[in-house]
Amino acid sequence: MDISALIKQSFSIAWNNRVLWFFGALAGGAGGAGGGANVQIPSPSGNSEGARQAQQFGENFEKFFNSISPEAWVYIIIGIAISAFVVLFFLVFVSNWASAALVYSVLRRNSERPNLRSGAKAGLQYWLKFFSLTLLFGLAILAVILMLAMPFFLLFFAGLEEVAIVLGILAVLLLVVFVIALAVFGGIVIILAQRLIIHRHLGVLDSLQIAGGLLKKHIGESLLAWAVSIGVSFAAGFLGLFLVLPILGVIAFLFFINFYAALAAAIPALVILIIVAGLWNAFQASYWTLFYEHLVIKEGW
Repeated sequence: MDISALIKQSFSIAWNNRVLWFFGALAGGAGGAGGGANVQIPSPSGNSEGARQAQQFGENFEKFFNSISPEAWVYIIIGIAISAFVVLFFLVFVSNWASAALVYSVLRRNSERPNLRSGAKAGLQYWLKFFSLTLLFGLAILAVILMLAMPFFLLFFAGLEEVAIVLGILAVLLLVVFVIALAVFGGIVIILAQRLIIHRHLGVLDSLQIAGGLLKKHIGESLLAWAVSIGVSFAAGFLGLFLVLPILGVIAFLFFINFYAALAAAIPALVILIIVAGLWNAFQASYWTLFYEHLVIKEGW
C-alpha cells in the first residue's frame, strides 16, 4: 500500500469534485471523528464603540427577556423542548444522509461522476443504516460504562467505601483503555462497514461482522492507515490555524470599531470555514474509501 499515493489521490478526488464539499459540510462528524478548539476572544475595553454597542444590544435583549410573563414562559419552554427534538432529529438525519451520499459518491466515482442528484438519492436510501451503525457504537460504549460503574456503586452503597474506591480507580483505567481501543478499532470497523453497506448492499449487522473480519485479517495495514490519517489531521489542524487566526483577528479588530460590522464579517468567515470543513471531510471520505478499495482488491471481491 503506497501511503503517499493514497493521500495524493484522495486529495485529487476531493478537490476535483466540488459536490463532495457540499456533502462533506453537511456530514459533520458522522463520517469521521473531529474536534475543535474553544477559542475565546478577549473582550474590548468598555470605552470602545464596539463594546458600547454590544452592551446596548445586551440591555435591549434583557429588557425583552424580562417583559415575558411566567405563563408565557411555560409555553415557550414546551415549544423549545419540542423544537429541540425536531431540530435534533433533523440534524441527525442530515448528517447521516450527507455521510451516506458522500461515501456513495466516492465509491461510484469511476462509473458515475459525483453529482447532487445521485448522491442525494443514495443518502435517502442508506441514511438509516449509517445512523444505526453510530447508534450501536454509542450503545456499546454506554454498556461498558454501566458494566464498569455498577460494581462501584453496589459496593459504595453497601458500605464498602474503601473497596469501592479501589475498584473505581481500576474501572476508570479500564474505561480509558477501552475508549482508546474502541476509538481506534471501532472507528475503523464503522468506516469499513459504511462502505460495505453501499458496495455490497449488506445489512448493518452483516456489514459489522465482515468489517471486523477485514480489520482482523489486515490489522497491520489498517492501523497504519489510521495512524497516517491522525498524522494528516494534526498537520491539517496546524495549517488551519493560519486560516482561522487571521479571520478571528479581523473580526476582533472590527469588534473594537463597530459591533454590527463584526457580526457582518463573521458571516462570510463562517462560510469559508464551512467550505474548508466540507473539503476536509471529502478528503477523509476519499482516503478511507481508497483504503477500503485496496482491501477489496486484496480480497478479490
